[in-house]
Amino acid sequence: MWDLVLWTVILVVTGGVGLPVARSMPSRLAWRTSLAPAFGIAVLAIVVPIAYRFGVAMKPMLVVAAIVAVISIALHVRRHGVPRDRRGRWLAGAWLVAALVLLAPRWTGGDQFAVFQGNQWDTYGYLDSALSYATRPYHSIHAAGPLELLRNPLFAIAQGQLDERPSVHELYALFSRIAPGQAYRLYYTFLVWFMAQLVLVGLFVARTVLPRARPWAWLAIAVAFPLGFWGQYVVDINAWSQIASAPLLFAMFGFVLLAPGAWSRRDGWRLAGGLAVACAGAVYLYPEGFFISCAALVPVGAVATAWPMLRTRRLELARVIP
Repeated sequence: MWDLVLWTVILVVTGGVGLPVARSMPSRLAWRTSLAPAFGIAVLAIVVPIAYRFGVAMKPMLVVAAIVAVISIALHVRRHGVPRDRRGRWLAGAWLVAALVLLAPRWTGGDQFAVFQGNQWDTYGYLDSALSYATRPYHSIHAAGPLELLRNPLFAIAQGQLDERPSVHELYALFSRIAPGQAYRLYYTFLVWFMAQLVLVGLFVARTVLPRARPWAWLAIAVAFPLGFWGQYVVDINAWSQIASAPLLFAMFGFVLLAPGAWSRRDGWRLAGGLAVACAGAVYLYPEGFFISCAALVPVGAVATAWPMLRTRRLELARVIP
């Protein structure tokens, strides 16, 4: 039961927070609202560490985020109604099935599978830090001296993580407040939730970049990593930062592929804004992965820009200089 409660709360909060950013993307992008949870991840990955540093506790922060999200969703439904297109329902159904597949190992294997996985060291480091941030203010952990660390040895790891990349720890500290006593059991659900968002982002990218492909091809592209060997491997080794940043890194890939298209100046700035939000969130969550992805995206962007010109044998500077 708590798995579904946690899943629902994260979906509503991230979806509501990220919905204005998703709606600000160019209107010709099909399924752009499916990016709302990923954009919500990016926004919260930036806002939560800053607010925590200035003394805001996790529970009030979650309440405020939930109120903002509910208002955002209500305004969207009031203005635009509930999507009724057949492909939109297909998108939601595909995502739901993928989510159930991702949750199935926990439901069949229980705590013995979900709590004790392949990399207990990373699990302990992330979980210890998250629980410390959830129960103690920033200054008490940051300023803890040798005597305090002897009395509270859990703070040692949490203190070191404050100056590295604490976003994913603090996101779990935030959402674990819905069931504090279950925090040690629910982190697997938290991690596979990000993998489910990778399916949504993958469907958006595949649908937008390959509009003439069949739906089964879009689905195959979207689930190849999160439901495949490498996705499950990343979950099994408890690479929290890498898992949390995956939807944003894939969104960056999609935006780079789309950038050379024939955009109006306004839509070009909207696309650039979405890319900036995804990049900022990825940097906060997993800076190493962001820079590695950038190294791969530079040649991808160059090929995406040059290919239409090579095919038509026309030099179009507008594709390079907006």
